[in-house]
Amino acid sequence: MKHETFPPKNLTEVLQIINQLDLSPTRLRDLTSAVKRVSIMLGIAPEGIEADSVSLRDKLCLIRPAAFDVTPKTWSTVRSNFAAALTLAGVVDDKGRGGALRSPVWTPLMKAISKDRRLSNGLAAFANFCVIREIAPDAVTDGTVHEYQIWLENRTLHSTPRDVVCRVPRLW
Repeated sequence: MKHETFPPKNLTEVLQIINQLDLSPTRLRDLTSAVKRVSIMLGIAPEGIEADSVSLRDKLCLIRPAAFDVTPKTWSTVRSNFAAALTLAGVVDDKGRGGALRSPVWTPLMKAISKDRRLSNGLAAFANFCVIREIAPDAVTDGTVHEYQIWLENRTLHSTPRDVVCRVPRLW
């Protein structure tokens, strides 16, 4: 269902792409609403917002939801739907949530650390990244962590990619 023909240049093109996808009316409404709401909160028309993960991450950090009477819960929903729209449009990558728990090679490790929230929360995204790239736990290297950093910085909206990457070696 993800669009992969060309990378959209701006949020107007993101809206055009998601409108062409086979989505339920409710899902289409939610994704469209999130893109438009972010645009409004930034005070920039969708065609003026570059569809690039690095610039979008920087712009999202500038938004103060309370200034728009948006609750933290609503902002979380808007951000999630915004990220989903960008994923479907090919601007950012799917994070593969839950992939490590479904992977035969990663499940034993993830189950072993599941009782320690610090470890399981700190390593879940990294483990999912490795599963997508078919890297087994015993094949993880410093290079894998470096690739993870590059991916977080360039293909996700994660607000603090460096902080996330700095924790991985300590937790590993």
